[in-house]
Amino acid sequence: MLDSVKDQKHMEQVALLKSEHKIGHGHANALVAYYRAPQPV
Repeated sequence: MLDSVKDQKHMEQVALLKSEHKIGHGHANALVAYYRAPQPV
């Protein structure tokens, strides 16, 4: 879901989740933060 907009800014990704998936701001922000966090090797 966020892979298609990975080049957008954090808040643009949050706005996408809020508008297209009807997720609240806090949950959308948490999902984007988790998605953007460095993944352990």
